Amino acid sequence: MFRFVNSGEGVGELAPSFLLALYRKRYHNGFMKNKNAVIITAQAFNPKTGAELGPSRDEAIDEGNALFKGCKTLLDYKNTYEKFWNELPANPRELVFVQSIKWA
Repeated sequence: MFRFVNSGEGVGELAPSFLLALYRKRYHNGFMKNKNAVIITAQAFNPKTGAELGPSRDEAIDEGNALFKGCKTLLDYKNTYEKFWNELPANPRELVFVQSIKWA
């Protein structure tokens, strides 16, 4: 059991469920990797005109994907995804930008 001091009521108990909720809020909501997959929504653009090249696409990236090994935060996933698509030598006709990313 965890204990805390409340100035008005003396010593009380801090429920483990409160700590679990605090942990989930901090670590599950995008700060650290604790889920099995990431959903990335990306859009391709023409680098010369800035025009959209088709609709945006959603991709599910699972934890076993070797390209994303070592990614811990959503920002790591975003940077790895954009770097992969934008640095392909055979792909100078489009630039890919991540529009949104979330834990699945």
